[in-house]
Amino acid sequence: MHRVLERQIRRTLGAFPSTDTPSEWLALLQAVSDTYAHADEDRKLLSRSLELSSKEFVEMNKQLHSENEIIEQKVRDRTEELRKLLDTQRQLSLELTKANAGLRELDERKSEFLSIAAHQLRTPLSGIKWALDMLIKDQVGPVSNEQKILLMKSYEGNERMIGLVNEMLHANQIDAGTFALQMVSTQVLDLIDNVLYEILPSASKRKITIRFDHRDNTLPPLIVDPEKMRAVFQNLLENAAKYSRPGGEISISLSREGGKVQFSVRDHGIGIPADEQARIFSRFFRARNARKMDPGGNGLGLYIVKNIIEMHGGNIWLESSENNGSTFYFTLGT
Repeated sequence: MHRVLERQIRRTLGAFPSTDTPSEWLALLQAVSDTYAHADEDRKLLSRSLELSSKEFVEMNKQLHSENEIIEQKVRDRTEELRKLLDTQRQLSLELTKANAGLRELDERKSEFLSIAAHQLRTPLSGIKWALDMLIKDQVGPVSNEQKILLMKSYEGNERMIGLVNEMLHANQIDAGTFALQMVSTQVLDLIDNVLYEILPSASKRKITIRFDHRDNTLPPLIVDPEKMRAVFQNLLENAAKYSRPGGEISISLSREGGKVQFSVRDHGIGIPADEQARIFSRFFRARNARKMDPGGNGLGLYIVKNIIEMHGGNIWLESSENNGSTFYFTLGT
């Protein structure tokens, strides 16, 4: 019998009688005793289970604490890396800002130098042009044919120098935002005819044919800067003639659509390499095959042309294939 139960019964009822106690009563007491015994076993099992759970909890808590410390250290390390990276970026940004300021200053000095040089060159070049013109026209006395040929070559070289000086001045004015337009009503077809009259002799020497396709004589005057637009046509047509092969052909075309007029100048010359076409309107840029064919260019012409067209509210673009020629298109408003 369960010891605790036995003590409680003895305390309450006294000692068990040895002979008079009914068997049913003893059986009942034995059942109650077994229940107590089972309860004790359950309590012991529960106690051991709780003890194990407590140990597991402590171990788990230690593990979580350790992992938390590892994570916190990783966060601290990563935060320090990001701080160093931000410090480096700030330093690089400051250095880049200083470098950009230095480059802007150098560019301003370069533009100022080119402007001064161009202005200083234009006056003597104009004087040389005037003197050569007088000599060629025999206004200061007769000259032989051989002398006249030399004078004509000098005159042409001087004209190229004047053109270079003017392009330098125009490019600097564009960069400085002082390249102003004088807009007046202008018959653009007359501008084209004047430019063709100038370049036809040199084109004829190389047997280059120039055609004006789809000439629209009903085209009304356009509001443009005639001097600047003349420079556009002159540059595009001179380039087409310069980079055409002997015996080649240049075609000029115009069309009207809506409120715009589209012009195009096409040649069948050396073309522009595909990998260089995106830079063709950049300042001082020249395609490699153009540099090889004519080392004396300056790369300012198309840069100026693009800015003139855009200042008139138009667009300019090209289609070209190396060794198969180029077509330059541009639009103007009517």
